[in-house]
Amino acid sequence: MNDDDELDVLCVACDSEGRVPQATAAVLGGVAQTVIWGRGCRWCKGTGRRAGLHPPV
Repeated sequence: MNDDDELDVLCVACDSEGRVPQATAAVLGGVAQTVIWGRGCRWCKGTGRRAGLHPPV
């Protein structure tokens, strides 16, 4: 394995989706509701994978 090879692992913060759910209060049609929308994962930058697997040598 070269030093140039990069091994990725799945992001556990977003379950490899690249987005995490965020609840927000909203008024839709005059009715107050909770809306769930996805925001980009800050750990993997939306890719669903994180670098950093360092196998023993």
